[in-house]
Amino acid sequence: MSSTTTPKGWIITAGALIVLAGAGVTYYVIRTRKQKKANRQMLASGGSTPKGAGRFRCTSTGYPLNYGTCHPDVGVLQRYLGKTFGATLVTDNKFGNNTRQAALTHLKKDQFDTKDLAAMKAALNFILR
Repeated sequence: MSSTTTPKGWIITAGALIVLAGAGVTYYVIRTRKQKKANRQMLASGGSTPKGAGRFRCTSTGYPLNYGTCHPDVGVLQRYLGKTFGATLVTDNKFGNNTRQAALTHLKKDQFDTKDLAAMKAALNFILR
């Protein structure tokens, strides 16, 4: 007998690799979905993103502005915190951890409606004159 692998052996090996790859992909997809669901539940309950949750993700694009919101008016809030209180924030229109901490520190709240933003816009217009 020769020591070379038969075509049947290659087919069995390839099939086993495909099954293992499929199992790995399935595990990854299920784990990722569970983590996203846990993050959404944590944010919905008023908590912050758990440690190790990864990079910031937009979970909202409208009002009220709070953690997870991506909206142009978040940039207004960030500029207001910077100009009024000297907070060092990147104006990226994303309500992430840094914006939340600065808002809690200086404004004692971390959720803002249209009235809040109208007042901030008026204050910025006055400051920038």
